[in-house]
Amino acid sequence: MEKTPVSKRSFNIKNLFLDPNNYRFIDEKEYSQVDREKILNERIQKKTRYFIEGEKRSNIIDLIHSFKANGYIPVEKIQVKDLGENRYLVLEGNRRTAALKALQEDYELGRDIGQLDPALFRRVDVEVHDEENEHIHLLVMGLKHIGGNKKWPAVNQAKFIKDYIEKFEGEYWEAENSACETLGISKQKLRLSLRALELIEQYKHSDYGDQFENEQYAIFEEIVRTPIMREWIGWNDDDYQAKNNIHLERLFNWISTVETDDDEEKAPHKAEPIITKSAEIRELKIFINEENALDVMEKSRSFTKGLFNSSSREKINIHETVNTTKRNIDLLYTYRNAFDVDVKKELEEMFSTFSKVVSQKSSINLEGEYKSSVCFEMATVGHFSHITIQSYKIFHDFQITNLNKINLFGGLNNTGKTSLLEAIYLLTKQNDINAFFEIVRLKNKLEVLSPLWLSQFLETSPIVIQGRYNGVETGLSIRKEEAKNIDKADYITSIVIDAFIDDEAHSMTKAHLYRYAPIQLYYDTIKILSHSMFKSPFFHKESDILLSYSKNYEKKLMPLIIDFLTKVDSQINDIGLVEVEGIKRFLVDSSRYTDHKVDITSYGEGLQRIFEISLAFAYAKNGVIVIDELETGIHHSLLIDFTRFIQELAERFNVQVFITSHSKECLNAFVQNGSDNESISAYILQNKGEKVTYHYSEGAKFSRLVDAMDIDMRGEK
Repeated sequence: MEKTPVSKRSFNIKNLFLDPNNYRFIDEKEYSQVDREKILNERIQKKTRYFIEGEKRSNIIDLIHSFKANGYIPVEKIQVKDLGENRYLVLEGNRRTAALKALQEDYELGRDIGQLDPALFRRVDVEVHDEENEHIHLLVMGLKHIGGNKKWPAVNQAKFIKDYIEKFEGEYWEAENSACETLGISKQKLRLSLRALELIEQYKHSDYGDQFENEQYAIFEEIVRTPIMREWIGWNDDDYQAKNNIHLERLFNWISTVETDDDEEKAPHKAEPIITKSAEIRELKIFINEENALDVMEKSRSFTKGLFNSSSREKINIHETVNTTKRNIDLLYTYRNAFDVDVKKELEEMFSTFSKVVSQKSSINLEGEYKSSVCFEMATVGHFSHITIQSYKIFHDFQITNLNKINLFGGLNNTGKTSLLEAIYLLTKQNDINAFFEIVRLKNKLEVLSPLWLSQFLETSPIVIQGRYNGVETGLSIRKEEAKNIDKADYITSIVIDAFIDDEAHSMTKAHLYRYAPIQLYYDTIKILSHSMFKSPFFHKESDILLSYSKNYEKKLMPLIIDFLTKVDSQINDIGLVEVEGIKRFLVDSSRYTDHKVDITSYGEGLQRIFEISLAFAYAKNGVIVIDELETGIHHSLLIDFTRFIQELAERFNVQVFITSHSKECLNAFVQNGSDNESISAYILQNKGEKVTYHYSEGAKFSRLVDAMDIDMRGEK
């Protein structure tokens, strides 16, 4: 009988071995090709597992949480090949296999593995591929990571394409056609990848070869992409080699760190690469044949100076321009008293332009620069059921469960109540980096958030938060990262946000921060879980109020708010938004003032806060609102009515609410207001030094819990 190339079977997880030659490892500094006979070596397997898991399992933590919460759902079979003696090498599914191995270790150590059935460890479903069919082995990975939805980085893809062609049995043109048709790539991409890899090999054999980093791949790809650059280095497509060794040596020098001895009185020192990113290659082609510009660039080790000395671009004599400007400014200063209105206006416009030329300390403000898509805008049913804060401020490995429509958090000072709300809010915002910047700025009462301050503020350990929202797992991490292959002039650091929804990493946002230059932001898409707002008595964000009003479903919400505010002031008839000379204000129509309307800021802090919080429910429809210290500014006599109103709005607009308070009266008002206590979960946080814990109660029992613990929420015994 003919042997079937693929069969479906089940094996013990201990019989599955991770692939040390997985193409995802190519960008690891410590990676090196492993010979077939060493694949099963225990040390090799440990190293491979570390590559996959990352530091403290950070690369597979999403899978671990998913398996613990939902069990193992084999949406896609793990692909293996038979190595003999009941040993199987994982071709596809190395992350899932590593996560299961980690959970098996936890189980054997007596740790909780949630909903995962331990019997699974003895019978993991796999598809076994014929040992002799190497083409199938490669095809399994290529379909997933080149033409599929879980693409490798460009350098990993290029290495795979090269291996695929080299292992193809047939003529070279047949291999090319097979790769293009099978993997769903163009012949242009295929040949570009091969050219880039071969040029990299020449670089590795040069005097600078030990400096190669996988992040440089884009530079090499751009070199071989550009016809004029290929011509300059003497590229030959017959053997995929650059033949002009003199030019090639110069090019490699430009992209490398070199030792210079241009000053005879000083010892040799290291000079940074002239070219650090692919965009500079695109500009280099403009003057690649201008020896004078190249000479200036090499002597100054400055790409910019080479570009400025190119005749292919408009000549700019910087020093002459500065001297002329100075003379003109001196002349203007002499006749400053003779300026009329038009001249002053022109000078103000010129000053604005001049300010952009002169280096100023940068500030972070991305508001309005990008739009986000909402993942659960119309179909939110469950909201958050649980949240795990793996790392954020004083919280470490903190999990809060039994979350409800209304969630109340009490506790003494320094128990992390506000930080908990921040973490929940950030989780709703996923990879919206501006939300993170705004929380840091507002929480620390900063007029503007400087990149330098942010770098010092952000903890060295990453922020990691996960949860289950609307029935799916979600999470994010925020970390600092040292960028490579970018212009490092005035560079401070980079902030990276990774986010995932439903066990699928969907988005990354990266921001390069500079002391003087504007922030550089990179992202494919900005996704948020739902509309959400953070309401705090300690900072006022007018844009949030205006945003809430613009989506206030006026016919439904505003009459409700006005009706409630009459309990505060019976003479209020209406509140409307007006704009006068570019300034937007909320004006109150009151029977007390028959001849004019008054600004809402003329009223007390309590009325303003009730208005702002209530208005937010329209914007956060089907989403989340977090409210810090709800009782602040609100008279205690209004708490029962206002907490009831909050619950009514939460039900009407399907909003999940998280509230902190220092006041027993405020927290107990939710129990005493006559609304449905089944929708309330209540928690008292305690900071025990090394770990934050909590006592949980359902709403109706919360009052007794507070009294039993004899805790005065104001901090008095």
